[in-house]
Amino acid sequence: MSKGLILVVSLALLALLLAIALEKFPPPPPPLNVVLIITDDQGAHLSALGTKGLSTPNMDGLAREGTLFTNAFAVAASCSPSRAAMLTGMYPHANGLWRNVHTPTLGDDEAQFTTSSTEVDAVGVH
Repeated sequence: MSKGLILVVSLALLALLLAIALEKFPPPPPPLNVVLIITDDQGAHLSALGTKGLSTPNMDGLAREGTLFTNAFAVAASCSPSRAAMLTGMYPHANGLWRNVHTPTLGDDEAQFTTSSTEVDAVGVH
């Protein structure tokens, strides 16, 4: 058998195996559309969660047709650091936004990192 014929037969077999493999593995599904709704100071106040005296039909529809998280945790107890963590995928101490409004830089003196800081926002005052 000549080298040319061996090459043609090998390529034909490779093409056949590739066609069989592609038929067994369907293409991946299209990516999901994701709507992440973040509210400030809402808590568990949705009629979908059983809050009495409150009607939130549009949010209830989204919860019914999508995914409703009923057990979630935040990386920070204040809004801006939590949102920054979701947007960056980094903890507040790593993304630099670990306080709500004014964040001292690492070069500031030690007092700026306490509640006696001159840059403490209203959220940080005890």
